[in-house]
Amino acid sequence: MGSGKWIAGALGWAMFGPIGGILGYYFVSRIERLVESAGVYGEEQSWNQGQRNSFLMSLLVLSAAVIKADGKTTSQELAALRTFFSRNFGPQAGNEAEEIVKEVLSKDINLYEVCGQIRSCMDYSQRLQLYHYLVSLGACDGLVQSELDVLEVIASYIGLSKAEADSIFAQFRPSN
Repeated sequence: MGSGKWIAGALGWAMFGPIGGILGYYFVSRIERLVESAGVYGEEQSWNQGQRNSFLMSLLVLSAAVIKADGKTTSQELAALRTFFSRNFGPQAGNEAEEIVKEVLSKDINLYEVCGQIRSCMDYSQRLQLYHYLVSLGACDGLVQSELDVLEVIASYIGLSKAEADSIFAQFRPSN
């Protein structure tokens, strides 16, 4: 344990420069403290925890990309983000995720690099679940064309088929 924050800091630096490095280090430090206090894993699982932390940072960066695609950040989007992270990673993680996303919203996001990391670390079904979450996040305040464009790029970069992406979109379109 402990190396995850340095890995995230290095990845953040490589992807987003010095601010990205600081955010990566900060975020993973907070996640590691949460996990430690919950007693979730031992030393033999620290490598897996580093992968998990990288995944969480990528998830937050992609969430920020979807949220900022329409040029505004709504309370519905932040509530959906908070709920998702609270439900999946614990109550405190929801608030921390929101704080981090608010910081990432002001940064330029290289979707190709972030999605490449997701594609290399997750199998197809996991990427489908991730994409479902991202579409639901965009849809919570109504999907607009700019969000659809970003979501289509993400689908392509994480290696989803057009048919699968369209199928997920269909779940969030209003029925006639």
